[in-house]
Amino acid sequence: MCIIKVFDKEVKQQLLWTNLFKGLLMNLSNPLTYVFWLTLRTTIQTTHPEYDINSYYFFFIGLFGGILCIELTKVFLAEKIGKLLTAEILFKTNKLLGLVFVVLSTVLMFNLVKNVFQLYD
Repeated sequence: MCIIKVFDKEVKQQLLWTNLFKGLLMNLSNPLTYVFWLTLRTTIQTTHPEYDINSYYFFFIGLFGGILCIELTKVFLAEKIGKLLTAEILFKTNKLLGLVFVVLSTVLMFNLVKNVFQLYD
């Protein structure tokens, strides 16, 4: 693992904006993002037909603002937590999460098999 520490504030600021732009482009290039927003818009329109266009604007501006706050919080916390992480901690975390995924997938598989056999009883 290669970790580069940036001490120059100007370079650090440039990296922040570069990473923000890359993340935005990655989200915009994901086709499921458009499906999600169209589904959300359609669901709101069908469940609340009394809303006017201004209500939609306020809803989506609030939603985007909330998402932006969450994303900025994740960046802030990642920077703080990143200083505490070592290669050993990351290795142990990966092993633990791998074990959790194996156990969960085994439980789901057994439940699926059990439910399939119950269908034929």
